[in-house]
Amino acid sequence: MDPAPAVFWLVRVVTEVPVGNDWLGDRERLALSAFAVPKRRAEWRLGRWAAKAAVSCFLTRNGPAPIREFVEIRAASDGAPEALLAGRPAGVNLSISHRSGIGFCVVAPIAVRVGCDVEASEPRSAGFVRDFFGESEAQAIHEAPAGEQSLLTAVIWSAKESSLKLLRDGLRRDTREVTVEVVRGWDDASWNRLTAVLNNPSLPLHGWWRTHGCCVLTVVADPECGAPLPLDPSV
Repeated sequence: MDPAPAVFWLVRVVTEVPVGNDWLGDRERLALSAFAVPKRRAEWRLGRWAAKAAVSCFLTRNGPAPIREFVEIRAASDGAPEALLAGRPAGVNLSISHRSGIGFCVVAPIAVRVGCDVEASEPRSAGFVRDFFGESEAQAIHEAPAGEQSLLTAVIWSAKESSLKLLRDGLRRDTREVTVEVVRGWDDASWNRLTAVLNNPSLPLHGWWRTHGCCVLTVVADPECGAPLPLDPSV
């Protein structure tokens, strides 16, 4: 049996956003205007809507009313997202991802670093694995049943991205500096454990993953937490 969560953290998935941009603040609308490609604009809006919903629910978990209209998500100087409430730091940590029409966000207390990612579960070439994965990860994929290799590749790749987001490095760091291990015997319908170890400096990270339609969702935290609490029945 999994231990009780050490802290309260939430995940939120969205596939639709409101029509128009009235739910965005002035600075958020300015950030949106920088995206000239419609697909990028749509993905950014998905991520921001997921983040506003997650942060609002986190902050009002002991209160009756959502405060989504007062929550603003801005990019910090290093590009990582930060939440503000009525113009002041909201006192939470969060991470945002978007892919294949899905917006995904994880929110935790300020003392807990978090990262999240959503990736499509699709075939990837041997060259992709060779270029971005370590030896133990490549071996695990090679030894997995053929029907599970694409899924396992997606989970490992997604967990690497989640870990680098937690470190606020993104893909500026070599993905082979993070080694991911996925616990076998997983359940597609629930959260499953994973570990990710940063090689230099040595830092063990603990996380969770699950499938969501044709995609996989991953979250990592420092310090270790129990499975995240979903805001959606399907997550």
